[in-house]
Amino acid sequence: MIKKKEKEIMQNRDKILALNDSVSTITNRLKEKRTSEKSVRVANSRNTTHMATLQVDGTKRPPDRYADIRSYSQMDMDCWRYNQLRDWFNSYAPAREDKFEFNPVKSG
Repeated sequence: MIKKKEKEIMQNRDKILALNDSVSTITNRLKEKRTSEKSVRVANSRNTTHMATLQVDGTKRPPDRYADIRSYSQMDMDCWRYNQLRDWFNSYAPAREDKFEFNPVKSG
């Protein structure tokens, strides 16, 4: 009788261990699925926000891709403003008398 009960207990223990493994497998699969769904949702939200911003920019701001406008850096402005700096960059250039003077009033 005791042997029979011990055998039942061992069988039940094995069933419980097998069920624990399947539960952990299912739990991990569901976590991965939730993580994937969340990342897809976040990516779609970012894409929607980006497209909405891009659409507003396209209607309100003209494209500057084909414009003949150059965004000058601070270095360019300094080269025009200070003769010493411009001469340092142009040290190997031939000497000219008609040097460019930066004048914001004239250039607009």
